Amino acid sequence: MKNVIGLLGIALLSGCVTTTTLKDTYDNPGWPGYITSTVSEFDNKHDISMEPAYLGDATSLFRLGARWSDRFADGKYVLVAEWGGAKNFDPDSSLGVNIDGEITYLQPVDSSQYGVVSEKSVSSKGTMDVAFDMGNQTHKQYWVSGEILGKMINAQKVVVRVELLDTYWEERLEPTSDALPTYNMYPYIWAKAGFKKFIENVKSI
Repeated sequence: MKNVIGLLGIALLSGCVTTTTLKDTYDNPGWPGYITSTVSEFDNKHDISMEPAYLGDATSLFRLGARWSDRFADGKYVLVAEWGGAKNFDPDSSLGVNIDGEITYLQPVDSSQYGVVSEKSVSSKGTMDVAFDMGNQTHKQYWVSGEILGKMINAQKVVVRVELLDTYWEERLEPTSDALPTYNMYPYIWAKAGFKKFIENVKSI
């Protein structure tokens, strides 16, 4: 997984990409920032999820996604922290978010869970289909209000800190200067712009 992310990050930063190639690659299920909307045939409830998307320069193993369901309390969302490999999260620690200097702590959905490990394979479309084995990925979920999520989207600087079992990891939500040209071509593969599109999808329900 680490090698795959490294290669993708190098490709994104190399300048050898276009909006079309980015869309052909990433506008497919399972890829960073991809949004899925489903309606239950059982109770007609809506669920919307955004695949964990890039942070910073897009080379980190740490990414953020989001979930919403009309089963949740009003104004509640879930942030999905993803680590690109088998990794233990500190089960009862909060997810720290520094929004323009104001620190907020998001509580875990399950304070006894170290993270759910699963394998993922994705494919991209274009001249020919290319399959990628993304390997193991670990997910842990945290509650977030619509107000805080909105502040993250509109802030100038957001730093996210996730507590792992033996250490911690910090990452900027915004793309770095090196990643900005790619971000400007196709921003939705970064969590920053992806969250905005995700909220727009929720509001359209």
